[in-house]
Amino acid sequence: MASDIMGPPTFDHAFIQIFGDYADDCTTENGSTATITASNKAGSVMFIHGNQRIEVVLKNLTLSDGNNTNLAGTGGGINFTGQGTLDTTNVTIFNNTATDGGGLFADGLGIGLTLKLRAGTVIDGNHARGGGGGMSVSGIVDLTPVENLLVEDNIADSDINNSGNGGGINFTGAQSWTLPNTTILANTAAFGGGISVTAGRLTLGANTVVENNTATGDGGGINVDGRGRLIAAKPQTLVFFNHAANGRGGGINISGARADIGSPGFGGVPVVSFNDALHGGGIAAVAGANPAAVRLFTTDTNQPGSISNNSAQLGGALYLQQFLATTTGGADAGFCAYNFRIDGNLAVDGSAIYGDTNIKNSQTNASHGQDLIFLNDDGTNFPPDGEGGFVCNPEPASNLGAVASCSPETACGEISGNSNVDSGGNATDGATIQLNNANSFALNALARFVSNRLRMQHNAGGRVINGTSGTISGNAHVELDTCLITNNNVTQELMSVEDLTINSCTLANDTIGADHVLHGGDILVVEDSILTEASLAVIDRVPRVFGVLSSLTQTNTLPAGANQFLVVADPLFVNSAGADYHLQPFSMALDRAAAITSSIELGNDVDLDGNPRAVDLPGVNDSLGKPRDLGAYELQSLPPGCRRADTIFCSGFEPQ
Repeated sequence: MASDIMGPPTFDHAFIQIFGDYADDCTTENGSTATITASNKAGSVMFIHGNQRIEVVLKNLTLSDGNNTNLAGTGGGINFTGQGTLDTTNVTIFNNTATDGGGLFADGLGIGLTLKLRAGTVIDGNHARGGGGGMSVSGIVDLTPVENLLVEDNIADSDINNSGNGGGINFTGAQSWTLPNTTILANTAAFGGGISVTAGRLTLGANTVVENNTATGDGGGINVDGRGRLIAAKPQTLVFFNHAANGRGGGINISGARADIGSPGFGGVPVVSFNDALHGGGIAAVAGANPAAVRLFTTDTNQPGSISNNSAQLGGALYLQQFLATTTGGADAGFCAYNFRIDGNLAVDGSAIYGDTNIKNSQTNASHGQDLIFLNDDGTNFPPDGEGGFVCNPEPASNLGAVASCSPETACGEISGNSNVDSGGNATDGATIQLNNANSFALNALARFVSNRLRMQHNAGGRVINGTSGTISGNAHVELDTCLITNNNVTQELMSVEDLTINSCTLANDTIGADHVLHGGDILVVEDSILTEASLAVIDRVPRVFGVLSSLTQTNTLPAGANQFLVVADPLFVNSAGADYHLQPFSMALDRAAAITSSIELGNDVDLDGNPRAVDLPGVNDSLGKPRDLGAYELQSLPPGCRRADTIFCSGFEPQ
């Protein structure tokens, strides 16, 4: 092993090079690895500080057994504070301990630090009493040159006092970092088993995997708090098989911060998948003094942004919790998704989404936020003041690479195949989407769910959407515009919501345990929709505000006086057995929409396929004022000869 301090006479900064594979003559490399150990000594293996630029090049080395835990000791393996460059190739930082940054501590001052972590760089088996079991990053640190980094089997909170952050890497401070080409594997911490971000902005670059990390508290894979921000929009990015069995956010936990998730995933595996937690198997967003927000989108037209195959007690894919303040200062928790898929998730309740308002009966005078959910809807037009703006539009998602739409062959805007089961795999009566509130008093809406062009299919549980809590008036507000809700299996009614509006939707072929489709809460409006659920009653009771405007059912089961422009007929789907709910040319649902325009229909001029609405079919009477079809799909044209009085067959379908 040899070390050199060298450089040409005009070299303008300190330069240190240590190669562990030099032969004895110090002129040739033989491929061996040398170990530098600080065993039985106090302090870091390498201590690099200064107010001038320093360049350190390390190759074929193992740095081990450093112990820098006295007071605020930092960097058990390497302690680098100042400005300059750390360049490593085939370097293992192993079995070191510190208060902060067990393996590597990097604090960039002045012009900052650049970490060139090349092939064979491994940070393994290190411990921190506080943050950064493997690595702690603060200040101005450029990680973009990272080529190949493995951070594995490190522990933060090694003194087990439930305060350690970032088992793999801990990022602190109001800076921005980009981390590419890194695997964060099997690390442990109290918060952020794999990665913790406090106050700063972390962008996961391409080829970054956060896998099989564990938090004893929140954020099995990643924990973001202190108004920090996480962006994961590059290809080949994955957060999977992480665990927070006693906390929130198996994959990602957002506490008073935000996350923007747009990566198509890695090798066909969805970006957030196979994680587990007590609350929020995939992602949890929990407001505090600051709101919490998650935005889900995709940068690939052939792969939606997906939260898939996660599990939890509450919120298999997603858990939201607004913040309750004693008097003023309540904060919202929000979720906004475009071109997304939420599928295959499991929970006792809220297999896809669980919105927890965290309000108790004795807290009627408290200031509360809301759980805000906007699916394919940016929320900016929602009263009273564009509450969804902070969730969906800190900047256009296109600035982060989001595509405008998925390809026609790609199933986007879908919540499917989620199941409510207990830990033993037994079915429960939980809802696919649970907007929970444990109150027994009246408040303004504590949960708002607004969707546009949504598919909900093949989910199993008590209800597809539940937003009721006894006699409460208006604590869950749900708007469904242009939706397809089919082939779900529920033990109770399909939906039970205190304030529910359904516009241009198709509800069909669901297996429903109750004798009615919808629970009549406080407000229920159904407009321009098709409800064909066997011979079940549409509702169980008449709400305070109720209207069924220009819709179609197969049986007239509405209360007397509520049949406003109701069509009772077979909708003539193309092939309901094959799950094709487009309309045949002789359907009574064609050009049948009412002249009244719903507030949630404004600006929505496409059907579920993205085709134009208001297609005026020749020969079809616009019976109620608008050339717009009922249900989720708009028939774009009639085959030649259809709608003539002497037509017997039309494109293979016989009129009925």
